[in-house]
Amino acid sequence: MHSYPDELQVQDTKVKLSRHVTGFAEQKQGVILH
Repeated sequence: MHSYPDELQVQDTKVKLSRHVTGFAEQKQGVILH
C-alpha cells in the first residue's frame, strides 16, 4: 500500500536523514567548541 511512488518516498527519507545527520553534527560541533 503506497500512497505515492517509491522514488518520492526514498527521496523524502534521504532528506530527513541528511537533516538529522546535519543536526547531529552541528550538536556535536557545538559540544566540542563550547
